[in-house]
Amino acid sequence: MVEALNAKDFAAIGAFMAPTVHLTIEATGCCLPGTPAEAVGNLSWLSQGTAPWSADQSHPRVVSIKTRYASTYGGSLMVYSSDGIIAAFWFNGANLIDQIRLANGRVLGP
Repeated sequence: MVEALNAKDFAAIGAFMAPTVHLTIEATGCCLPGTPAEAVGNLSWLSQGTAPWSADQSHPRVVSIKTRYASTYGGSLMVYSSDGIIAAFWFNGANLIDQIRLANGRVLGP
């Protein structure tokens, strides 16, 4: 996933999605549950993030956001860009992505 984000190859993430994906872009009102293709299209919002991306769950920003907003981001795999854009992914029982939340982590906290 990190490699796909670094390359801005969002279609590669689609291969790991469930048939229905709930995607939210914070502070935009976007989006409704949709297909993997629709979710991949919305992942283009992440293009504003600056590589490298990381999935280090012990990073202070990740820990802070998951602690401060536990009811929203708890249980997610959070991936973040070097300039603070975040993508949080949740996986279903089949280990496929069924929920995604995108946000500007700089707004959510340090």
